[in-house]
Amino acid sequence: MPQKLPNYVRSISTPHAVALKRPQCAAFMGATIVEWGRIDWAIGNMLTITMAPQPEATSRNSDWIAQAVMRELDTLHLRTRVVRSVLIALLPDFLKEQWEKIEDQLRKRAKERNLLAHGKWGICDEFPEDMIYLDPAGPRIRYTAKDFAATLRRMYPLTGLLDDFTDKVLEANRTTKRPFLPTR
Repeated sequence: MPQKLPNYVRSISTPHAVALKRPQCAAFMGATIVEWGRIDWAIGNMLTITMAPQPEATSRNSDWIAQAVMRELDTLHLRTRVVRSVLIALLPDFLKEQWEKIEDQLRKRAKERNLLAHGKWGICDEFPEDMIYLDPAGPRIRYTAKDFAATLRRMYPLTGLLDDFTDKVLEANRTTKRPFLPTR
C-alpha cells in the first residue's frame, strides 16, 4: 500500500522520463494504462452493441463510428453517460441497474488510473526502486512496484464485468422488442 514519504527525505528529483529511472514501476504503470485502454474500448463496444438494430446485434465486433465518438469524449464520465443514455432508451430496466453498478466500479478505478497517468512523479536516493507521487494538495506518497502491480490487478475485474454485461446486452438485443423511438 502506498505510504507517506518519511520526513527525512529532503531531495526529490523529477527528471525527464522519470519512470524510466524505475523500470519495474514503469512496467506496471504502463500496463495499467494499457489495461485502461482495453476498458475504454469495451465501453465503446457497449455503445455499438446497445445501438445495433435487431437482430444484427449478435457479435462483439466494434463499430468504428462508435469508437470514434467515444474517443472524442474526453472523460470517463461523458463516456458512461452516453452509454447510460442509450441503455435507458433501448434496454430493459434490469440492465440499466447493472450498468449503474459497473459505472461505480469504473469510477473507482478511473481515479487510480488518472493518478498514474496524470500525476506528477519523482524519485529519491533513499528509495532507489520506488517512485514518489507529488500531490500538490497533500503529502508526498511513496509507491513501490508492488503498489503499482496492485493497482493493475484491481483493473482486471472490470474487463470481465464489461464482457459479462456485453453478453447480457447481446441476449437482450436478441430477445427484447425495442421501443419505438420517434424521429424529429
